[in-house]
Amino acid sequence: EKLDYWLVNPYLFQMENIHFKLSEIWKEGMGNKKINTIIVASYEEFKIIKDKTVLPERISIEKPVLLENTSQDLFILDYVKSGIGYYVSEMVKNEMEEAGCTGIRFEEINTSNT
Repeated sequence: EKLDYWLVNPYLFQMENIHFKLSEIWKEGMGNKKINTIIVASYEEFKIIKDKTVLPERISIEKPVLLENTSQDLFILDYVKSGIGYYVSEMVKNEMEEAGCTGIRFEEINTSNT
């Protein structure tokens, strides 16, 4: 039986799912050296700060906290610690494990109600 494979390549990020006030956000320099934490109130403010940041400095969301009303089973975030983060619901996680998917590590993250 021939298996079909698909490349997952994100082009749309759901940054509006982040509770920016509760998330840990850093400005980093050369070699990912942390310079200082940044207090961000909203996604709009995050975009302004990000757009004003010039290489080699960059902005990184070290510990994203999700809004408690987030209801998507799969969404993708940019500028997170690992570069791009793929976030799945408990249901999708369980289905992936039951399907025997390997090479994936799941890490629990916080929502704003925890």
